Amino acid sequence: MPKPAIFLDRDGTIIEQVDVLNDAAQLRLLPGAAKAIAGLKERGYLVIGITNQPIIEKGLLSHEKLQLIHDALQHMLEKEGARLDAIYTCPHQYRAEGQCNCRKPGTGLIEDAQKEFAIDIEKSWLVGDRLRDVATGRNAKLKTILVATGGVSKDDEFFPEAVPDYRASDLQEAAALIS
Repeated sequence: MPKPAIFLDRDGTIIEQVDVLNDAAQLRLLPGAAKAIAGLKERGYLVIGITNQPIIEKGLLSHEKLQLIHDALQHMLEKEGARLDAIYTCPHQYRAEGQCNCRKPGTGLIEDAQKEFAIDIEKSWLVGDRLRDVATGRNAKLKTILVATGGVSKDDEFFPEAVPDYRASDLQEAAALIS
């Protein structure tokens, strides 16, 4: 039976934004993020992280080191009673032509999760801190929430048409909006 899911951008939504996050020691959970994730799981949602990590293709982070970072993130969440069901990553850089479908705003990461978990897309949401995330959610036919925890980004200029369904100050407020 399909289950609804909450897709969460990683950087700036769950953890503090870092320019080049390539070591688990740089991880910092955003205040209230673990509590929000635990609450969503208690309400029966799958909670799935999705993240663009072009630093892999740039050679600044290996797949193995990324796995260590994600293991450390899960450990931090578990210490606060939360856990992500999965984390999907696009390792590719931006390409003007021939862009992969897994790089947000493409929907490949969401499609992969849908295949693995039999997700009910009509009852699912995407929460992120960038208009790129909102565009991803829109492209995947998800309801969207833009959180203000990631700070300002020039990247948002590339997605002026991406209008979220809701706005929230942080992941906790976003979780409260999800019905």
